[in-house]
Amino acid sequence: MPQMTNCRPAGRKLQDLPGPPAAPPRAISEHVAQAQLVARIRLFLPGVLAFAIPNGGGRTSWEGSRLKAEGVLAGVPDLLVAEPRSPHAGLFLEVKRARGGRLSRAQADVGRILREKGYAVAVGRGLEDAWSQVKAYLDDRAHPARASWGPGGALGTGWGPVSDDLLS
Repeated sequence: MPQMTNCRPAGRKLQDLPGPPAAPPRAISEHVAQAQLVARIRLFLPGVLAFAIPNGGGRTSWEGSRLKAEGVLAGVPDLLVAEPRSPHAGLFLEVKRARGGRLSRAQADVGRILREKGYAVAVGRGLEDAWSQVKAYLDDRAHPARASWGPGGALGTGWGPVSDDLLS
């Protein structure tokens, strides 16, 4: 049996050989979309006050009870753009994955309450949709989601009537 001394094709080094096929691109998580959105707001809209409301995430029972005592409330949207635009006091934005993210019952309920109190409330489905929601709110111009910032908006772009199949 002949002994193999060189497994490489002639004249090629191992680092030159093609690797395994690239994995298909993965959809970015809500965390990544939100972090990129905040970075984009700070870069392109430096005078705009926007900040996260860190309600989600895994916590120990001790941390959870401590935060609850401090006023953490389930269902509060991820971000607040604290810039009034008539007739709204600010924009609360829930960031979801571009595909598959669902509102919880608590998120739907809090969204309705915030809207009743005069805030614009919207759901950004992925980074680009969330960015367009923020820009449209700040520009105060016609936008497909504009209707959702008032009573009776559609769930796809804001809070409105919620059917049970859309809740987690």
